[in-house]
Amino acid sequence: MKFIISLFLGGLFVVLLVNNCVPDSGSRDQTNLQVVVRGAHFDRYATVWLERTGEPDIVPTAFTVVDPTEIRASLDLREKALGLWDVVVENQNTHQARLAE
Repeated sequence: MKFIISLFLGGLFVVLLVNNCVPDSGSRDQTNLQVVVRGAHFDRYATVWLERTGEPDIVPTAFTVVDPTEIRASLDLREKALGLWDVVVENQNTHQARLAE
């Protein structure tokens, strides 16, 4: 499932979108899981994190917005809850896109 936000800018609709995250799984003993988040219209100040109801967010130890379609992040998964997590990207204007798992 993809969560899409449409943003109207100067006569154009811009859609912030998260398409996938590779790899799409990890284990609780990984301290430096490298992931690539792909989508559309990430701005250079975008942030990324994993979110799950009832759990603290998993914020990357480091990340880089490579271009408007790709973010690379390092995640520390030690002692994190097992199960499915959403991947969330937020642009500087606070618009968010979510890849729900």
